[in-house]
Amino acid sequence: MIGSEISIGMFLGLLTFFRQHANSTGLVARRLAASTYGICLGHVYFVVGLQIPLVDTTLGPLTKFLIVTVAGIALSLAFVDTVRRVPAQRRPAWYFHDFADWPRCSLPNGSTAPRK
Repeated sequence: MIGSEISIGMFLGLLTFFRQHANSTGLVARRLAASTYGICLGHVYFVVGLQIPLVDTTLGPLTKFLIVTVAGIALSLAFVDTVRRVPAQRRPAWYFHDFADWPRCSLPNGSTAPRK
């Protein structure tokens, strides 16, 4: 019974500590957060591509795991960052327009959007 109270107390204490003292994101965390969807879609190809050459090697399973994990994350992030920098991939500025005033919002050609 005492163990559950200690666990709850530690959980709440750690939650409060990290909320107050570690409530910021660094450069790596921001880049990963901005690229999560692309990494989720594309990481499989990098992981499989890295695993196939390692099948017949004499390395241990933990070593293979570490190589594939580190290289897979690095390659996936580099690929997604490269794709995100392509100008044709970016959304146009009017896409981010505030559509709260939708009947009066102007489109790229200068016309206003009609109400449907």
